[in-house]
Amino acid sequence: MENRTKTNGQVFAEYFDLVRSSKSAKWDYETRRLLNQFRQFIGEYPPTIELFTRFFQRYASLSLSTRARYYYVFSAFFDWYSGQKLPFKIKAPKPLPQHVTDEEMAKLLEAMRSKRSHKGILGRDVLLVETSYHTGLRRAELSPNLKVGDLQLSGEAPRLLVRHGKGGKDRVVYLNDYIRDRLAIFTKGKSADESVFGLAPKTVSMKIGYWARKAGVSIHPHSLRHKFATDILDRGGNIRAVQQLLGHESLGTTETYLAVTNNGLRDTVNLLDKTRRNSGGEPSEVDAHVTPRNQVGPIGGTQNNSATQPSHVSYNTSTGGSADGPWIAALRATLDPANLCQALEPERVEELQLDKLPVMDKAAVSRLLGLPRRHA
Repeated sequence: MENRTKTNGQVFAEYFDLVRSSKSAKWDYETRRLLNQFRQFIGEYPPTIELFTRFFQRYASLSLSTRARYYYVFSAFFDWYSGQKLPFKIKAPKPLPQHVTDEEMAKLLEAMRSKRSHKGILGRDVLLVETSYHTGLRRAELSPNLKVGDLQLSGEAPRLLVRHGKGGKDRVVYLNDYIRDRLAIFTKGKSADESVFGLAPKTVSMKIGYWARKAGVSIHPHSLRHKFATDILDRGGNIRAVQQLLGHESLGTTETYLAVTNNGLRDTVNLLDKTRRNSGGEPSEVDAHVTPRNQVGPIGGTQNNSATQPSHVSYNTSTGGSADGPWIAALRATLDPANLCQALEPERVEELQLDKLPVMDKAAVSRLLGLPRRHA
């Protein structure tokens, strides 16, 4: 039976059944809420793109991320109902993940441990934060979804099973020895079907938010998930493994963490300052007034670097007539490490291990250094 020949009651009832059986409870709730508003708006008229466009204007004052979420609900509905595409697109903004420092984590845990309270409750709250950080679980995955029976703490590969995660998908998260031992002690004597922490998702947020305010830091449950991912990548972890641990469907979602923790690119730029220091250079008066964009070490400028300039380096003097240092001169010519190696003294190449660097992202390094873009 064609959807267009059905009553609105039949159409929406069938679609709600489909969403309930195939999507998460949160998505099911949001779908019902928005489509019931739309159904009231259209009355007995069949759903059309024109009516949707008029209806969607009521959300014009909402944030872009909220409107994007609503857009996905209606896009999925019309794709099922008539196969039609919506006449416009809304893309949710992708802000960088919040970066939580080790010092902020230490402050949060210290604030919790120094509080005089019921020891059982306080111990649970501390373990809640530690488990969130050591596993990267989402708030609802952590509590109430995580059951004692989902923990496999014995053997050489302790792990937990995330049941019905985002999108209704299950996944396995491996545990380090520290959190395995802490969970083993905490869950001893509990039944397999009992929730590990026994808290509603909103209560988890309230508790972590309360202790974060006491500690004077900005941390919420998802911040701990971010820290889990960035710390693993910071230590050289494989991004594909992080994708699986976090339960991301798209690798592009996981790649946003690279923007926060790209140590390789940062260390490469820091070599500029290391080169100057190894050559005995001292910060000049120009260095003290360098703009934040160019805080990569006082190379170049108007000081005379002739005492430390290798004879085989040709300097670019086309930008204001001042001679650049060896790194800047080489980078202006090319950002390929192989050519950088040729432009620097052999002992400096060996010391900095430049010959082992991968080919750098030319545009990214140019932006960091504030260099003019070169066109082939």
